Amino acid sequence: MKKFFLSLAAIAFMFAACEPKTPDNPDTPDDPDEPEEQVDPIVIDGEFDDWAKLDQASVASAKNNADSPWTAVKQMRVYATEAYVYYYIEFDSTEAKDQLASWDEAHPGLPMRININIDGEFTSGYAKYSLDAYDYIIEGSLADKGQWVSFDGTLHQRYDGDWVELLKEGSGMCVGAGNGNKYEIALDRQVFDRVEKKSNPQAIGNVLHTGLRFYTHDWGELSNLPNSSIAEGNGDGWGHLLEVTTVK
Repeated sequence: MKKFFLSLAAIAFMFAACEPKTPDNPDTPDDPDEPEEQVDPIVIDGEFDDWAKLDQASVASAKNNADSPWTAVKQMRVYATEAYVYYYIEFDSTEAKDQLASWDEAHPGLPMRININIDGEFTSGYAKYSLDAYDYIIEGSLADKGQWVSFDGTLHQRYDGDWVELLKEGSGMCVGAGNGNKYEIALDRQVFDRVEKKSNPQAIGNVLHTGLRFYTHDWGELSNLPNSSIAEGNGDGWGHLLEVTTVK
């Protein structure tokens, strides 16, 4: 009889060990097919320390050319994941203070444009402020009445010789934060991609090309990145757009 009870106990143990995982059975191991939670490599908080932790080989960057017509912005960096395109901007310290202080009631902001080419074709689109044509701009402000604010600009597409508005400012496509002479932005690719475009492609691909255009509070020319030295055939000191490859 004792052996019989031991055999029943062993069988019961075997069934318990083979019990399938269910939501009501928390003691079983996690499902190996469950997708891992994606962690953003950059937090838009105005701290900037996470930029140093990135694989620098995957970060596209441009520094202000000393022989260019501009001095206000020292450098830009861009890093792209499948979810976001991140921008890092570093102003000259004195220029940042001056520009933040130079506002009036009619012009309280610090305007900026993100220029984007998503098709890798550079002969059509808008060919000003860059040696490469681009088809989209996101136009917004980095500051308001002397204080850094979140950048979430209006999306325009260059179509049939004009800029056509596709998405209004404040739609959640971008978020930004500034501190001192530095600023960072995250562009939500999903929001950008789901906006209906006037032409194909409709979405940002694995490779994109981008640059930045900066203005004073009253829309005077402030800076342009990437840039280059003034030379014959390039009297404005414009540069080629940065090529950015998505990290997967």
